[in-house]
Amino acid sequence: MTHLHEPDLWAASIDAPVADLELWGLDPRVTHLNHGSFGAVPRTVSHAQDTWRQRIEANPNRFIRYELSGHLRGVREVLGEFFAVEPDQLALLPNATYGVTSVLESLTPCPEGTVVVIGHIYPSVRVALDAFALRNHLQTINVAVPAGMATEDLEHALLTVLDARTKLVMVDQVESLSGATHPLPVLANVCRAAKIPLLVDGAHAPGPIPRPMEGLYDFWVGNLHKWVGAPRGSAVLWVGQEWQQRVRPAVYSHARHDSFSESFEWTGTFDASAWLAIPSALTFCAELGGQQLWERNRQLATAWRRDIQQWVGAKDDAVPAATFPMIGLPARSGLAKSQDHLSRIVRHISDKHRIEVVAYWHEEAPWLRLSSHAYNSRGDVGRLIAALDAADTKAVT
Repeated sequence: MTHLHEPDLWAASIDAPVADLELWGLDPRVTHLNHGSFGAVPRTVSHAQDTWRQRIEANPNRFIRYELSGHLRGVREVLGEFFAVEPDQLALLPNATYGVTSVLESLTPCPEGTVVVIGHIYPSVRVALDAFALRNHLQTINVAVPAGMATEDLEHALLTVLDARTKLVMVDQVESLSGATHPLPVLANVCRAAKIPLLVDGAHAPGPIPRPMEGLYDFWVGNLHKWVGAPRGSAVLWVGQEWQQRVRPAVYSHARHDSFSESFEWTGTFDASAWLAIPSALTFCAELGGQQLWERNRQLATAWRRDIQQWVGAKDDAVPAATFPMIGLPARSGLAKSQDHLSRIVRHISDKHRIEVVAYWHEEAPWLRLSSHAYNSRGDVGRLIAALDAADTKAVT
């Protein structure tokens, strides 16, 4: 059975999937619209992880003591080629939030300064930042980024809040709620000129954004379980050369005084099979079509944008443009009256209609976040709209 459709047909393929759910082992009875949260591990990658796990268990002492570090070095070399960076600038992580926390724990800012946050940052990262700011007596300044904000306007807004008291700037490369992207090279140059480090949470970037660290100087972290398809528990931290002697993992362990990369690879006994399967995930990603696939998925997200816009009855400028395979969109204002109510509705359509989607409360209104992948098609959102229309929102309690 052929599971992968011909890549040269993809330009006109948003009305049908370009790869079958069977490649991931996903339930074909379900409409999957949330690849962006937890990803889905391809069968070939799961097999690779199982093979590594069996190899480890055949002789745990020998593998972990004598062989593991060399294999992880090989993983970093593959990732270095994928990201077009030096392998020694990379550290393997269990998730992006761990990387953010490690960077924050490694910084020792003077008290009474400020941390600048651009746009919306991921909630767990906000928790880590708030703890960092409280511990160091720092004030957090938020730079709002309305939909469609011009690059020069964002640059100006950032410049107006930077001063000698600013100790760090943080930004999501792709905002987890809206799917909006930010002009990182421009922001990085502004921070570099002001001699202020920039920490980029690129959790969603690997895969859809080629060379996501390009133009950066300080810190970048990204997840590999989302779009790349690595097993959950796979992420990577990139650190500029001038910071590598300072950045160490948030967990203290034996390898803390080793090199930057090696210090993150031994923070205690753990199952390394997820990291060891990363090269298999990158191979699968390339076989799906690489950037050609991501462009197709972005086009699908754009089509979903139009369909949701028509359902909502919103004006064109009220709905963010799709610049990524994942997009946040306002739902009908009467769909729910609170985040809790909205969560119950989403659980209801999962239980009754077998549709998986993210919904959240934003600016006092319900929003939907849709993630498009190779197994999705335009009709998937039609099923979501029909399920939402069929739901008796007053009865969902």
